Amino acid sequence: MNLKKEILYIKKASKNLLKFKLNKKEVEYIDERLSKIFSDFEEKKWKNITGENRQWINVFEKGNQQIKVSLIHGRKGETITGADFAFEWKKKKVIFVQSKRISSSGRIKFDRSQLYKLIQLEAKINNSKICPNCFNPISSIMNSTSFYHLIMRGKKNKVVEKYLPVGEVNFILAGYLSRAQKHFLYKGITPDEFMKLFWECKIGGPDVKNEIKKDVFEFYSLQTNHLIVWLEYDNSI
Repeated sequence: MNLKKEILYIKKASKNLLKFKLNKKEVEYIDERLSKIFSDFEEKKWKNITGENRQWINVFEKGNQQIKVSLIHGRKGETITGADFAFEWKKKKVIFVQSKRISSSGRIKFDRSQLYKLIQLEAKINNSKICPNCFNPISSIMNSTSFYHLIMRGKKNKVVEKYLPVGEVNFILAGYLSRAQKHFLYKGITPDEFMKLFWECKIGGPDVKNEIKKDVFEFYSLQTNHLIVWLEYDNSI
């Protein structure tokens, strides 16, 4: 999946998450601003967002609510190979999402190195040991910080979207680099279920200090050459 499509899915996920806390006009405003942010940086070929220029790109405030949007890329001037999404409910939960789309062959392909980096990221956020081959189908979703957002085809080519924890994806892959979509189609949770569970604090990792999150995200970006779109929601100001 190319970068523009990944950005579109990040915008869609942002809207779906924020609609639980903001009214329709506010969500539309944030969506428009995100479009402007991504457009501006695309025109600049995604440069100047590292080093001294790495900063919050936009801050939106209303009453006791604040939304911050930051773009993180570890290597200045290099071509970005993908985009991932971090969403944080300040002092509550944080989740990290990477989107994957089914290929023309009917399979979903994964980069083994990136999969392992997502497992590492989850372990750092959860302050737990790295265990790539550990998978508990009962507690996996509830304890997960990192998710794959899979875009598949259902009956009559209808788009089917599911969110699966990286640990479950790793378990399903069983050492392969790709799997037919049938292995994922009836697993995981739907976008609406994903958003609802997040706001109920039933999924996602514990929120940690901003410096820790930023270091973890920057290190991940350096290792994968992915752009990180970090969106923070705070209703405690």
